[in-house]
Amino acid sequence: MPLETAKIIFLRKKIRLIFAGLVFFCAAAFSPADATISGLTIISVNPAAPVPGAPLTVIGSYCASYNTEPDDFFLATESASTSIISCPSVTQQFLVDVNGIGRDENDPCGGNPSCTQAGYQIINTNTTGGQNGCSVSTFYNAVTMVVTLPSNLLYGTSYNLVFSGKDNGYQCSGPDTGGVEFKNYPFTISSPVGGSVSLTKSVESTTGALPGDLILFNINYTFVNRTADSISDVLPANVTLVLADPSPNSLAGSTVTWTLPNANPEIQEIGRAHV
Repeated sequence: MPLETAKIIFLRKKIRLIFAGLVFFCAAAFSPADATISGLTIISVNPAAPVPGAPLTVIGSYCASYNTEPDDFFLATESASTSIISCPSVTQQFLVDVNGIGRDENDPCGGNPSCTQAGYQIINTNTTGGQNGCSVSTFYNAVTMVVTLPSNLLYGTSYNLVFSGKDNGYQCSGPDTGGVEFKNYPFTISSPVGGSVSLTKSVESTTGALPGDLILFNINYTFVNRTADSISDVLPANVTLVLADPSPNSLAGSTVTWTLPNANPEIQEIGRAHV
């Protein structure tokens, strides 16, 4: 083989190796697996004292290490934790998840155990690094979430509003927890001024009741914006409680007590007469 031909073949191989090395370097530099989010925070919550069943505007922000791949986020109310916990959980209600903004559910995946994308995806469109406290190599992004606070949150109870994010594939259960950031906004549902309770009680006539006879008591009630109240009923003399629906919170002697709220607006008691 002539020497010139051998040199040309060698140079071609060298060029291919250099090109392959550049491709590998670029793939490593821009791989989404290396991307992260940081500096996640809650900018504002309006109103500052959230009200059950009312609109709520939450503005959050974060710094992304890239601006072409989506990040995944949750916004949830939580009564037992300051962070997102495995779902479903009765203490946790998602307001923002993979299904969109303005949700109210405790399981974004709908019971699907293979669900790997439970967070709401946001692509950062900002291409200028180093803004609003982000480092020069990361990109600032803000997101506005308009939701309705769940109406079943209880007055007088403390909750956490949790804003959480992760780069690429956020699950609310399972092992995918690396790189997760949380920001917690604690609040208490304050009872509004006023509120009302109405209550009526009826009972079958006890006249002529013999020992062992059953007597039915009915208590009907309504309440508005009240949760710190309770209903107590004292059974007549010579009557012992046999059954109550719903079950009472306490029974002390002949005094039966239920704590509001109660989903059933009617309480039934069955007592047994005795000598």
